[in-house]
Amino acid sequence: MAYDPNDKELQESLKYLVLPTEEKLKLRSQPFDAKKACWVPDPKEVFAAAEIVEVKGDQTVVQTAKGEVLITGQFFRMLQSKPISFNK
Repeated sequence: MAYDPNDKELQESLKYLVLPTEEKLKLRSQPFDAKKACWVPDPKEVFAAAEIVEVKGDQTVVQTAKGEVLITGQFFRMLQSKPISFNK
């Protein structure tokens, strides 16, 4: 299906569908450590992105993307952000 790049409706909707180049570059340049990144259960958003700060025995201290610091004793309930790949 062909589209007209000069279409006013298309230009208006692309503001909400496509990120500006500067914002894309900023998001791509953030450091990522697969050993520290995880998902933790969150009552408001079901799961929230977080980073493991410290592990003390059965307690784990994580910091969410919003800056909240949580202490959890349920290390097995956290999920890796980028799970390992399986061989076929």
